[in-house]
Amino acid sequence: MQIEENMELDAIINQAQSQIDAAEDAATLDQVRFEFMGKKGKLTDLLKGLGKLSNEERSAAD
Repeated sequence: MQIEENMELDAIINQAQSQIDAAEDAATLDQVRFEFMGKKGKLTDLLKGLGKLSNEERSAAD
């Protein structure tokens, strides 16, 4: 499970970096921020999953 989450995290990071690099103005950067770090953002959803891990899986995630 940890490998899948690492791959998902890498994909999110790569996608965010691409969108940041392509952003031409502050408004677009703000949209990228909301997409990844907003209340229902991609990164936010992944981090919420950490709370569902068992204690053993949590220590491995550190």
